[in-house]
Amino acid sequence: GQSAAAGAAGATSFDFDREYLTADELVDTSAEMPAGSQWAYVIFERAVTAPAKSLLIGSVLDTDVHANKCRIVLSGRVLSTIDPNNKEEVGRLRVFKNKQKVGAIKRVVDEHTVIGKDLFKKETDITKFLNLKV
Repeated sequence: GQSAAAGAAGATSFDFDREYLTADELVDTSAEMPAGSQWAYVIFERAVTAPAKSLLIGSVLDTDVHANKCRIVLSGRVLSTIDPNNKEEVGRLRVFKNKQKVGAIKRVVDEHTVIGKDLFKKETDITKFLNLKV
């Protein structure tokens, strides 16, 4: 399939140098989330031919057409295309997800070091977590 990064109607480009927080769904606009601040990475089942900056409108097609419901689920401009099978292209997307691990402090060694417990499983490779901010 092909994929596209779609933004708000007023957006004119996608900044691949910024980091973007992933979300499970688009949220209503607000002071914290103004119009144009959300992006969608859409993967199509089949290749779609569309000119650059064209308007993308997504709708639900498996509902009753006679029902009194809005079937539009998203709209925005196609600002960039990415081949989801090309790891280098997908790697250009700097998307992250906030995660947290919870444990308990067993002992304070000094002002910079603590001994913790219940933070990792026995088989976890803790080298991935070394020197992270706490």
